[in-house]
Amino acid sequence: MARSTRERLADDTELEDILLIDPDQGSNDPEVVSVFATDQAWTGTTRAETGDCFWIRIEAQGRTVLGTGTNCSAEEASAAEPSGWPDP
Repeated sequence: MARSTRERLADDTELEDILLIDPDQGSNDPEVVSVFATDQAWTGTTRAETGDCFWIRIEAQGRTVLGTGTNCSAEEASAAEPSGWPDP
């Protein structure tokens, strides 16, 4: 997980339409993803067109948790309590 940093993901040509930003920066657009990678988890956040922030965290044990928040930085979401995502 720690190897899936913003810098490494930016080299993936399949992700060239997405702007990957540092974990302490907040996403302000659906095509901007804040990324935080550690040995314990990988977290990504993005701000939807509705203005809501959605995040996903994949933990080293294999558990995937979802949440929403107001601060759209991956660093903030990496410590947030899971809250799920609203139904579409």
